[in-house]
Amino acid sequence: MNEDHQALIERLEAQCSEVEWVVTTFPEDKVLLDPERGEPASPHEGEWSALIALAHLTTAEQHIFLPRIEKLVANSGIHFESMDGDKFFNDYLAQSPSLRQTLLLYTSARQRIIRHLKAAPDAWNHTATHTHFGERTLAWWSHYVYWHSMDHLAQILKARNALTR
Repeated sequence: MNEDHQALIERLEAQCSEVEWVVTTFPEDKVLLDPERGEPASPHEGEWSALIALAHLTTAEQHIFLPRIEKLVANSGIHFESMDGDKFFNDYLAQSPSLRQTLLLYTSARQRIIRHLKAAPDAWNHTATHTHFGERTLAWWSHYVYWHSMDHLAQILKARNALTR
């Protein structure tokens, strides 16, 4: 593992703490369902609520990124099919999770990803070929996890800021 890999692991850890902070300081009354639409309240029409954004992030970490990281740590030269993340997401939302429950699942998946990366210092150049992205390394997938989370953390912050004014 080189300095760049260690720095990325540190960013993934810090990002998890950021998500935890944003969610644990989110006013519970602002996460309630919108009675007219029967879904979590969103800051603006057509935008995701904090719960929807976190649920998407959580199901992606649990069902897509974690299994891929686990496989790449153990093997190189493997293949990843595109996955229907919407199925995991919709199945999860059908359970009517709370923001706090969703945070616990997100944190658990992220911590497992970090443990796998720390335990495999020589696996960063392992490759997998993806039907959409082509051949990518464990390092690339780890960065992708980070940037995917940044995008949805921004959505959660936007929702939080709009609903707490």
